[in-house]
Amino acid sequence: MPKKPVSKTESAVSQPKQDNNGESRPKARVKTRRPKRRDAARSAGAAAGVNGTDWKPQLNAYKEKTLLRFESDKDLQAAIDLLWTDALRTLPHDTPDGRSIVIPAEAVDHFARSGIKFTAETLRSVSDLSAEEVQTLRR
Repeated sequence: MPKKPVSKTESAVSQPKQDNNGESRPKARVKTRRPKRRDAARSAGAAAGVNGTDWKPQLNAYKEKTLLRFESDKDLQAAIDLLWTDALRTLPHDTPDGRSIVIPAEAVDHFARSGIKFTAETLRSVSDLSAEEVQTLRR
């Protein structure tokens, strides 16, 4: 069976395909709509953590950090267990003295909702201190 010439207005894809025997085959399937980048990013962000929270990889990436001091070892252990949950598994944190945890300020609500007893103190940067305070710390 001779091939039909394709005109400029017709697409070669719109023609039925032929196999080696000259018989017609069905047209190729049309590709399905791919999600737009913003849709993919939104679904990836929602999967990253509870309430769509996607934690930055390092604690220093956060401008505001909070020091959590716990009332008992039991509360500290409960906070450590909370860090292993799906919502907080990738949360950057630090334990400066083994009795407290430094976390991004935006994560404090997760700990407060869990019922753990702690006091929260905002950490200050060296740039937040006066010249006198810096001199006192350097002595």
